[in-house]
Amino acid sequence: MTQKLKYLLIGCGTAGAVHAYHFSKSKEIEAVACVDTNEKNAQKFKNDFGFKKASTNLEEILETEQFDVCSIATPPCYHAAQIEAAFQKKINTLCEKPLFISERQALKTLALYTHSPLLLGVMLPRRFYNNSLAVAQAIRDESFGTITNVVFDLQTKKDDLYYQNWRGKKKFVGGGVLMSQAIHSIDQLVFFFGKPVSVTGQIKTTRATIDVEDEAVATIEFKGGIKVNLQATTNSKTDTWRGLTTIEGKKGKVVLDSQNILEWDLKIPPPSPEEVENIPEKFKPNYYGPGHYKVIRHFIQALTNHFPLRIKAGSSMLAHQIIWGIYQSSSEKGKLISF
Repeated sequence: MTQKLKYLLIGCGTAGAVHAYHFSKSKEIEAVACVDTNEKNAQKFKNDFGFKKASTNLEEILETEQFDVCSIATPPCYHAAQIEAAFQKKINTLCEKPLFISERQALKTLALYTHSPLLLGVMLPRRFYNNSLAVAQAIRDESFGTITNVVFDLQTKKDDLYYQNWRGKKKFVGGGVLMSQAIHSIDQLVFFFGKPVSVTGQIKTTRATIDVEDEAVATIEFKGGIKVNLQATTNSKTDTWRGLTTIEGKKGKVVLDSQNILEWDLKIPPPSPEEVENIPEKFKPNYYGPGHYKVIRHFIQALTNHFPLRIKAGSSMLAHQIIWGIYQSSSEKGKLISF
């Protein structure tokens, strides 16, 4: 029998539960340790997911145990330091989005992996969705013809309680609706259209208790002259997440809403519906979309079968750069930011 991969979870919160469930249920994984600054959370995860150890001290656990793989599900401001700590111990790492809260952090940390065989992945599930794969293939096959219009419209509601702790502070999260919610579909747009050319945008903070944006508008231009009009808000009147991506071309049109297909007007057949993830509701909030299992399964298989990751950390930086570009444009009165 092949030796199991020794697994470490860093961060025992809402996202961490999804990581812990899928990793611990994988036959290739031995759940060795979970770490959180809150001792009760760490002990609960130890009991819920069968970790051998629970700790509040990451440095100590890295010194006393050996690991093959870890996942990071902490506030984004800690990601860079925790990724670097795992790298120093030669641990392959899957990290929650966003990977980094600043370009300076990103350049410094990613430089470590330039010539390293270690894997660094990011939790951006939309690239694994059946509808994403089908649209990407349709674009490559020119099934849309000349693309004439692309719109992304995110409408979601986050109350003041959501922002009460670290999620409302830029020093912890790096940004608001763009960095915390829209990044999924911005990365999907990169998956569809490739490298961005330029961006302009405006962000707005409508609440006195936070310093991250809760509203944003932008125009992203990709190679080939494809322009995407984006708007995003966490001030929707309804609790339902609606993230519509509309792609229109001279030969057809598609409208996606996260994992769902609302309209498929192409001559090729639509893909199969997204599979339902097998995870108890107590470990995954209703507002979480699918795809986490696919990302984690792919990461484990990449480790055991020695093939490249579909979402490498470096490729996810294009979505980060678009968001940072929108922030810069907004701070400079809508200036065009070129990449």
